[in-house]
Amino acid sequence: MIFNQSTSKADDTASAPAEIKTAIFAAGCFWCIEKDYEKHDGVLKAISGYAGGTMENPTYQNHTGY
Repeated sequence: MIFNQSTSKADDTASAPAEIKTAIFAAGCFWCIEKDYEKHDGVLKAISGYAGGTMENPTYQNHTGY
């Protein structure tokens, strides 16, 4: 999830933020919770994916090692 602490609303068109930070969360069905994260003020974008493995572009069907 990418969020901006200097704005009061999530907005991809906001003026240049003072600081953008990235937070990484673990979840079972992470595609399902994107909209829940994006509802919060300051969240610019929630991106689902796998972390920690070595496979390039892992998918739901093929993510061995993650």
